[in-house]
Amino acid sequence: MTNSNLEKNIPLRFGPDWPGQRCDAKTRKGTACQKPPLTGKARCRLHGGLSTGLKTPEGKARIAAAHWKHGRRSKTLTEARKQI
Repeated sequence: MTNSNLEKNIPLRFGPDWPGQRCDAKTRKGTACQKPPLTGKARCRLHGGLSTGLKTPEGKARIAAAHWKHGRRSKTLTEARKQI
């Protein structure tokens, strides 16, 4: 959009006063994202709306390892405690 559109009183398509649905994400600045979400999603394409998730077993194992905090409640440790 150029300044000539503002001078002609043509409204901006997506701005702070736009009444439509917004992306749920926060920007790095800390403000809410102004873009509309993708159809049927809650996020715009820049904030994960295009993501379909991990599909391969290697990818799923990688994300499970990333969420690992400690092993105190894992199946192997629980079974070991039962044997003791």
